[in-house]
Amino acid sequence: KSSESSVEPEPEPEPEPEQFKCCVEDTFCRRLARDGETIEENPSPERALQIIESFSHRGATPDATFSKQHDLISKESCDALIEYMDRHLNADLESGRELPSGRTEDLDADDTVDSYLPFGAGLNGGADNQYNKKLYAEDLVDLVGREETLQILDFFYDSLGDINIDCMYLARHGSKDKYIVPWHMDDYSTMEITLNDNYEGGDLLHLTRDGAMKTEARPGTATAHTTDIIHGITPNVGGAKYMLILKHHFDRPD
Repeated sequence: KSSESSVEPEPEPEPEPEQFKCCVEDTFCRRLARDGETIEENPSPERALQIIESFSHRGATPDATFSKQHDLISKESCDALIEYMDRHLNADLESGRELPSGRTEDLDADDTVDSYLPFGAGLNGGADNQYNKKLYAEDLVDLVGREETLQILDFFYDSLGDINIDCMYLARHGSKDKYIVPWHMDDYSTMEITLNDNYEGGDLLHLTRDGAMKTEARPGTATAHTTDIIHGITPNVGGAKYMLILKHHFDRPD
């Protein structure tokens, strides 16, 4: 008779926590936070390296850096951009029309689309989640002036290199529900200017070997990073956050 093997099977590895699993698997996505879920705002250096290692197949490195500059544009310019954004948002809501929805990368390249919902309506929250309004160069000059427009461009090129800006828009992150952006990596280079500080949560965090680096909620503060750094945004818990965002997509022709 043949005897059955007495070798015991190896124990199944313990599953990773739900939050850590979604951080590894998701690219940029702003979604409702699950019960008790939040991004880790103060991970230990060991935990930070663990998260970074989980993204190593995408080129993440603990030595990745990002740029930051306070007061790149004035409070008055920030207020002008917010007023412009709110005017268009209110007009879209009052019109009753169904706004286009889909990825920024796709809709921004569509000349027939002026404003849109990156994550759709319904369960995804519509304009209460995120509303984007395209911004064109002439609009930016009209709203903030030539000098500050040049300051924005200088920061973009100094931080990200000699690449073209193929996408510029205003974004409003709402706070009707608890939305979160888990740890993720972008497949584009991006620059962001925070326009207001009258909100709670919604903190931008960049992850390095030293832990999570938080950018203060301060109007006119700019950050920029390329594709090799992990970052995320804590849930908005009060008030809407407004941003001016410029991007370069590497999969688009120059």
